[in-house]
Amino acid sequence: MSPDASLRFRQLVDNALTHLTWHAEVVRELGVEGISQVWDENPAWYLWLGGRAYLLRYPGLEEYGNELTAVLHAFPTAEELDDSSYSATELRLLEPEHFDHATMTPRFESFERFAEAFIIGELTVVPGPLGVASLTASSYRHKWDLTWRFTDVFVALLSFYRRSAPVKAPLGFSPQQGVSSVFIPFEEKSAGGFVPPAGSGPTRSLPYPAHWRQLAQGKARCSATGTCSCSH
Repeated sequence: MSPDASLRFRQLVDNALTHLTWHAEVVRELGVEGISQVWDENPAWYLWLGGRAYLLRYPGLEEYGNELTAVLHAFPTAEELDDSSYSATELRLLEPEHFDHATMTPRFESFERFAEAFIIGELTVVPGPLGVASLTASSYRHKWDLTWRFTDVFVALLSFYRRSAPVKAPLGFSPQQGVSSVFIPFEEKSAGGFVPPAGSGPTRSLPYPAHWRQLAQGKARCSATGTCSCSH
């Protein structure tokens, strides 16, 4: 992917998150409890949902073709700090020296130590004229519920900002041992582009979340007190 395409998508996510913060009603509807951008060389954002901190991060690795892949992390809640499903390395990273137990996120000084820890999936985006042509969410470690929770909100906030929801059709879903993937087309020409991972089992469809289209077509009241992007 060209640097310009990567920059356009970074700006799209930044703008979508900012636009969301100006609409308290939508923030409540989506259950977003907090948003924070990580000021690092590679783009990264925290979202707090359901008492859990998620991190969407671009690793800065070489991309394949016209795709941009972001890594999705989900950090433990306070009740999960000694969860046996975490590796020994991950449990060590949860010590207060590296992990802020107030925000349940990595301390800034230790941020890079978490690059390979608490990964639950990936979001792969194919850019389009309006920012996104399609999105594929993949889940690892049997964490599909967490991956889908974040993906649902992420697609909703993009729909709200762009005023255009994904194509209304059943979502191609490939559940398999270890990895599950769902394909979400934002453009009609991408609607038939779901290719299940090699070696996956039978595919099925997931229902289309109605609130994506409702948010794209709705007229949420702006709660900002200054200049905002409501007329973008």
